[in-house]
Amino acid sequence: SEWFYSELADPVYEGMVKDFSDFHDTLQAIHEHVEAFLGGAESFAGGIQALSGCAAANLATLRDRQLVSDSCKFQEAANQIVHAEAPHSAMAKLRRNLDFN
Repeated sequence: SEWFYSELADPVYEGMVKDFSDFHDTLQAIHEHVEAFLGGAESFAGGIQALSGCAAANLATLRDRQLVSDSCKFQEAANQIVHAEAPHSAMAKLRRNLDFN
């Protein structure tokens, strides 16, 4: 950028400005893709929760105690991994890390 008509452009400064601009554009493109990825991950997490809840609810009435126990363990494990409000779930950690970085 020239401030005065008689001032010559500094190629080093102009190069740095262009590099920062390119870097900013790259970060914006990455951010858009990360948001799309996170939306897909949250959709997947919702599906896992629905599946585990359905399995636990429908298998709870069976006589096979091992199957009932395993379906409850599946639901508990799914909640520990994907439940958004659980502070130590993988989804909550992913969201915090993406928001922080």
